[in-house]
Amino acid sequence: MGRDKDRKNAMPHIPLTLGIELETVVEGRSPEILYLIKQALDAKQFPASVSLDPRFTVIDTKSWVIKQDDSIEPDLGLPPGINRAGVELVSPILNDVLFGSTSATWRALLEEVLTAIYERGIRYTTNESTGLHLHVALAIRIQDRLWPLDVLKKIATIVVLYEVQIDMFHPPSRGGGSGNSTNLYAASIRRNANFDGYYRDKGEDEADTASVSPIWRTQTQNELQSLMNPISNETRGRNRRYYKVNFMAIDTHGTLEFRQHEGTVAHRVICAWADFVLALVRYGFAAKESEVRHLPREKKPLQDIVGDKVFRRMKE
Repeated sequence: MGRDKDRKNAMPHIPLTLGIELETVVEGRSPEILYLIKQALDAKQFPASVSLDPRFTVIDTKSWVIKQDDSIEPDLGLPPGINRAGVELVSPILNDVLFGSTSATWRALLEEVLTAIYERGIRYTTNESTGLHLHVALAIRIQDRLWPLDVLKKIATIVVLYEVQIDMFHPPSRGGGSGNSTNLYAASIRRNANFDGYYRDKGEDEADTASVSPIWRTQTQNELQSLMNPISNETRGRNRRYYKVNFMAIDTHGTLEFRQHEGTVAHRVICAWADFVLALVRYGFAAKESEVRHLPREKKPLQDIVGDKVFRRMKE
């Protein structure tokens, strides 16, 4: 019975790419510690480079990038008296196609990289100022586009309708909308200027139905981006990418960026969140438009969207 349900919820074989950004707190001084991390990866023959520009945003297709991150508060919540630096470790573009060996390969690679750094004697951790960001894209083009507009609308619908349920996987510091400084980089989409009125003035069912309508009225990618990631009080007028899901990354990287997850260096946790995000995106590609547009009425459980196994791993 359980196998039948898992088979029913299995995601189709849609080839995706994945980019992982790990914000960490590392014992040591910058920039010296950045080069020590590079040496640790070089020793295991993992291609790596160092960037001293905190604004560096280019995703390297083949190398791990180690960069200084000034958005991290290295001493927040940690014992005093130790030199620390905010460091972001950015993966090369990874493939996840659900068949063959690539899905297992990126997981093994991530574990080997984290182990190589630790075995070099480099100590890293996280705190409330760090995050785990994932970039997802389609590995092939559809009609010369990486992101068909109907797929983006389906993903946007899911992001809005299930935001509260997804919040439950994360600590309050990553819930968004609290005015807490750590939330300024992962603001709520439901509470942006375009959706907040629905959820403030209406009941949940009515608000869900009302919020879906403007998503499906958009005619261009730019219109949808303006709806999902406007300049607002949530980000204090700052960069429009600072939402839980960053639709603006399509313009710069060709990806959707999922920014909500708290910082972690636990391999199991990173993989569980990546599997969740990949499953959500695959549902956006596979589901019929009519099915997604009727979600406010049908109240489909989130675990049916991403699959039972993926959902269970997020709750572990």
